[in-house]
Amino acid sequence: MTYFEEAAMPAGVWTDEVLDRMRGAGDAAGDAAIAETYELGRQEEVRQALLGFGKNSDALPVGLPPQLQRYFEQSSVLPEWADRELIERGRTLLGRCEALIVPTLLCASLPLC
Repeated sequence: MTYFEEAAMPAGVWTDEVLDRMRGAGDAAGDAAIAETYELGRQEEVRQALLGFGKNSDALPVGLPPQLQRYFEQSSVLPEWADRELIERGRTLLGRCEALIVPTLLCASLPLC
């Protein structure tokens, strides 16, 4: 079972053990893309290219390091388990309530951190 499959568990099943394993999970493809960017010394060039990258539907900037280009191409495809209807419902809810949700999460994080 992957971490994402575990994440689909009902809320009452979030144990410390499951959360600890998920906290230790990384993104091998993303880590490799960033490592290559730094190895090539292109971090500022990539940062500048991505500043104009406003939406997921925007075309990727030209000339990204190869692993970063592959990372964006691979991650642009939703996994089979993704529920497009549920994603759209979440996007709609955020659009309606963003002005309340964001400050609430930010303010709640202050005493917790």
